[in-house]
Amino acid sequence: MKATFKAQLTAEVVRELEGDQPLPEHGPIEAELASSDLPVARKIMLRAQRLSRQHHLDVHIDKALRNSGLATLAIGALFVALGALAASQAFSQVTANTVNFYWLLTVLLGFNLLALLFWVIGLTLAKLSGSHITSPLPRLQDLVNRWLSSGSAAQQAYRAVHGVLWSGDSGHWLLSRMTHAIWLSYLTGGLAMILLMLATRQFDFVWETTLLGPDTFVSLTETLSIIPAALGFSVPDSAQVAASHPGIMREGDAGASRRAWAGLLLGCMVVYGILPRLLLLGVSQALLVRARGRFRLPLSDPYYIGLRNRLMPATRRFGVVDPDRHQRPAVVPVNPIATDSRLPDNAFFTGIELNPDQPWPPGGIPAGDDLGIVNDGPSQHRVLDALATSGGRPLVAVVPLMRSPDRGLERLLGALKARSRGPLYLALSEADTDGRSVNTNGRERDWFRLAASLGIGADSIIRLRYRPRAGDTSPHAGPSPGVQGHD
Repeated sequence: MKATFKAQLTAEVVRELEGDQPLPEHGPIEAELASSDLPVARKIMLRAQRLSRQHHLDVHIDKALRNSGLATLAIGALFVALGALAASQAFSQVTANTVNFYWLLTVLLGFNLLALLFWVIGLTLAKLSGSHITSPLPRLQDLVNRWLSSGSAAQQAYRAVHGVLWSGDSGHWLLSRMTHAIWLSYLTGGLAMILLMLATRQFDFVWETTLLGPDTFVSLTETLSIIPAALGFSVPDSAQVAASHPGIMREGDAGASRRAWAGLLLGCMVVYGILPRLLLLGVSQALLVRARGRFRLPLSDPYYIGLRNRLMPATRRFGVVDPDRHQRPAVVPVNPIATDSRLPDNAFFTGIELNPDQPWPPGGIPAGDDLGIVNDGPSQHRVLDALATSGGRPLVAVVPLMRSPDRGLERLLGALKARSRGPLYLALSEADTDGRSVNTNGRERDWFRLAASLGIGADSIIRLRYRPRAGDTSPHAGPSPGVQGHD
């Protein structure tokens, strides 16, 4: 099962519905998945998919997505009508069928360009600050979804779908797509009304000014005409522009002048209004697809941490490895451990500030794969130097789960990840408490956040249980004096 946006959306809907209480019939599904050898993210999505089918959540999800599209279409149709009405009102204010071209152009395109400027500023500020969407459009869609839904389960599903759709980069680009689509609808409606008005009525286009001279408007018109003329729209020449001042007696073919100004008006609507919005709509759609492709479940959330512990129980025994695997005669003594997922093959192992009761190295690790424990500056440099010649093999960094992931550990793990030529796995170790319950969700969440900041995926985080070694407080396995560089 691929980590598609729809599959992860389903998992988020199930999370919204479950809250503190799992959905009925979750037990058999979790038991089956717990015995499978799949990554945790895939197990979570498979669980959500099966629960969704059993409780008909997939119907609510599909309906929420469909209603979202229908709401967008309805808003677009409304703005087509508003655009046509605005264009009609702009022409209705003319006197004796004489239209001030630049005033009309400002009315038709000014608000669009101003909104485009606000969109650029707002998107930039939102990206820099990481803030959430504050536009009323997402809230309007949410209200439509809730109004069309029935029943608490449907409303919760709609709320979860809405929350995912409008969160993070996906929400930014979805809002951008909707914004450009609405303005494109508005401008298209305005263009249609302009065509209707020009086809059924006769207008004379003029320019007026109190402060500026004729040369300014001639130059401005020539500049505006460059792109429309290149696209085949008729535009007025300098003589026609100069003759369009009300105080100047116009001579020659008045009909040709009207058609030229009408062509420039239509060309400006297309070139400076519709085409930019159409281009930005396409860019927003492409970036929305990319953002949804990059969307990942927030596995550092307490809900997913608890779910991971049920789906990935630490029951995989890591025993003695055949000494011939690497053709090394020496195999370290057995210190049995259990992990919640399979350890990578042919990996190096290093312990970081281990607890006093934790044996090292773990059972079944060939002597040549043990890089030792990092508990001071020299041992840190020794491990980093060894990684320089690791040849791309994975590295498993074993860290006590209850250790605080401070900035010093973050720097150390970052250095290990940068120096290692292979992937870095983070093994969070804890003592086997013989069934005694220990709440570790808060600390797990801290470690997941640190791993995410270092680019370590959730599937590269391993839970490791070990049998405590009583009465051993040797320097090798004892409390560390602190890694060099720790705060």
